[in-house]
Amino acid sequence: MKKTGGRRYFIASQTIYLIISTLTIASLLGSVEPSMETSLNARVVHDYVEHKLKPKDPVLIDLHYGLALKVGLEPQMVVVVKHLFKKNCRIVFISTAPSGAKMFEHFQSSAAEIFANKHYGVDYIFLGYISCNETTLASLAVSIRKVVEKDNYGVPIASYDIMRDVDKAEDFKLAFILSADMEVLDQYVRLWAAPYNVPLIFGTLCATASPAEPYVAKNFAIGVLAGQKSAAEYEILLSEKESELATTKTRNPTYVSIIVFTIFVNVITLYILHWKSKSKNLSTICFEWC
Repeated sequence: MKKTGGRRYFIASQTIYLIISTLTIASLLGSVEPSMETSLNARVVHDYVEHKLKPKDPVLIDLHYGLALKVGLEPQMVVVVKHLFKKNCRIVFISTAPSGAKMFEHFQSSAAEIFANKHYGVDYIFLGYISCNETTLASLAVSIRKVVEKDNYGVPIASYDIMRDVDKAEDFKLAFILSADMEVLDQYVRLWAAPYNVPLIFGTLCATASPAEPYVAKNFAIGVLAGQKSAAEYEILLSEKESELATTKTRNPTYVSIIVFTIFVNVITLYILHWKSKSKNLSTICFEWC
């Protein structure tokens, strides 16, 4: 009886592993792919970049986040920058967070293919860390050259082609702010959008997306991207379902199956332990199960 019971446990566990493996493989092959509706914000942001921006249009991107928020915000930057470069837009990267330089370096190395055919100083530039306060942001809106003399690597920004006709807020066709700090988003609304009509896109977390929505309703911002889900939705809109971000939706069947079978196995285990405890002591049960 003991051997038979052990064999049953073995067969049951192998069956569970087989089902999970099948769902995982099917998900990766696209056989099991639940529909994923893209959110309105993801569509609005995507459509604005796709239809409103033209080649050579300058775009400002502010990396206002550190390592703790990288997982939630960097995927958004990857898909948006990819889209902007496909449109041949020029990007001026800055960071109003002290750790922004490290975040940009990590982003550039992890998404090297995006920069493969782009030239620093012509297609993009990173101005480095800029103190985040109202005075500085207001001054940047008036003249970047008066606030920042050199880029993140110590080279005068006046020597770069990209900065020859880009200096003030009104020169930018779009500003993409990645931050979970509502104060930072509010500053850009008051100091860039309201006085200079600079279109804003906010990349933030799910928890801070709702407080930022009123800016969209009042036409101070184009849209709000929230967490990894928005990044996956955006990439689906770019028709790149085979990519890593987009395939996060195909992992759902695997995750669900793991959760269901984990609960199932634990319920069965508790039942067996309860049944055996009526006739055996705890040490004997543990010995048999080990």
